[in-house]
Amino acid sequence: MNILRQIATDYLSGEITCVFLHDIKKDKKYNLLTVFELVPSEQQPSLFLGDYSSYYMKRESVNANFTIYLMRLSRLDVNEVLNHYENAENGMEIIYDKKRLNVMVEMKGGLAQEPPDYNPLLIHSNEDKTIGRILPYRNTAFRVWSKLNTDKNWLLEIDNKFFKTLTNLSREYLGYDLSAIQEHIGNVYLCASNPILRKWDLSLLDKNKDLLLSFFEREGKSIIDCRLVLEEDRSKNLGFNISQNITCLKERIELPYFPHGVHTKIYDRNGFLIDYNFGIWTNIAFTMNIQESVVNLEHGDETLSISKTSNVGTNTIGEFDLSTARYLREALNGRKFEEFEKNRNFIFFPKDDSGNTVKRARTIVREILNKARKRCIILDPYFGAQDLGYAIAIRNISIPIQIISSASFLKGSPNKRVSEKNSRAKKVINIFLKRTPKPDKIVTYAEELYKGIVNYKKQYPLQKIECKVLIGDKSPLHDRYILVDNEVYLLGSSLNEFGSRATTIIKVPTPEKMIAQALNWWGDDNKCPEIHAFVGRFNI
Repeated sequence: MNILRQIATDYLSGEITCVFLHDIKKDKKYNLLTVFELVPSEQQPSLFLGDYSSYYMKRESVNANFTIYLMRLSRLDVNEVLNHYENAENGMEIIYDKKRLNVMVEMKGGLAQEPPDYNPLLIHSNEDKTIGRILPYRNTAFRVWSKLNTDKNWLLEIDNKFFKTLTNLSREYLGYDLSAIQEHIGNVYLCASNPILRKWDLSLLDKNKDLLLSFFEREGKSIIDCRLVLEEDRSKNLGFNISQNITCLKERIELPYFPHGVHTKIYDRNGFLIDYNFGIWTNIAFTMNIQESVVNLEHGDETLSISKTSNVGTNTIGEFDLSTARYLREALNGRKFEEFEKNRNFIFFPKDDSGNTVKRARTIVREILNKARKRCIILDPYFGAQDLGYAIAIRNISIPIQIISSASFLKGSPNKRVSEKNSRAKKVINIFLKRTPKPDKIVTYAEELYKGIVNYKKQYPLQKIECKVLIGDKSPLHDRYILVDNEVYLLGSSLNEFGSRATTIIKVPTPEKMIAQALNWWGDDNKCPEIHAFVGRFNI
């Protein structure tokens, strides 16, 4: 018997909230989101969606082929809800009110149990930003079981109108935008809040370093003899550990010393974790300001009223831990900048006049490029011939070096200003000599870059260097970044002057969209042609 069946007797009823898509042509209904909830005593049941006349459902049409439905049923039998969840992979046949509602919802794309073997997660719906955001709000923690639809390729077949309709329906009846958090689409969740407590509070008594816990029991339930565990988190290390049975509704526990952070866990008599809290105690500081005057300033056609204030001072409440642990933690935080630089997550290059910053900046860029084992793409709207040194410095000849520059830059000429200045002098000389002037041949940045690539390939043909050009009078690419395998590094300036002024390198924590954009540009020969085609197309 799994844990689901063991806890079934702790709850009085169940609820189902289901969003599904009706494919009218195929007459099939596909799950978009299903949330089951087990309801303990003293918890008010959720309201039905719709009524007898609307088949207990709300709906909104996407187009002639698809309609999105949303239904919520409450006061259901606990075992019926558990049966639906346990067999969700095979689809759910939901029957209610003597077949007034009879819906067969299929699962598209398959489901995977998470965590495995029907073990629950414990989360707070009002704090957790992953699963908690789509669950109802409750005062106590949720035990949550999940069946996830991780293969969402089927969503690629659906147009934008579907997502707009889903946004409207979910915002109105669920209180959040399901289309904006698509990782939940197709999933099935089962949640069950604390079956013993309506709520519970804890507070720290500063002077005596005692922890005071207050428990508010549900009708017919008792927290007495349940297990309480306190674990101190002290600068990411484990401090004291206290484990004892709960003996009264207001429990006062003497702590060995003033804690930094405390994990508080409550286990029922069967040893199941039913609630959890983590708290960090810090000083509370607030600043008081006094308004001195209101100044009216004329700004064009607008008059701005600005309140001017003066700072009275900062007040601090509480005499909290100033231990060695805090000293070490604050010292460690002070070195995070150096750690970021060491791990190449964030590097700052200050401006100096010695030239050392330029040398160091370019060395680190080359070092990052040489990390590539599968692919290397340099995206810089001002990449020119003078920047080829970065590409040539890549030692691994097994991967192609791919460069994306911009037409708006490459159409320009390094000789244009000089030619215009010289042409005025030549014009005067030609008048005296009665000669017909010959136009100057202006070499563009594109030609320079193309010739540089060709010359390098002649000298060393084993290394593949490719360059493409983003078309547009204004470059679609503004920032500069380097794509190395599955990592992306954002550069604060173009490569041609990197390090000559104060600038940064930042490793992007979630680079997937930037990688997809780079690959999309590279694969589009119309928007991003190869440089030799660009030179020929624009006759430059």
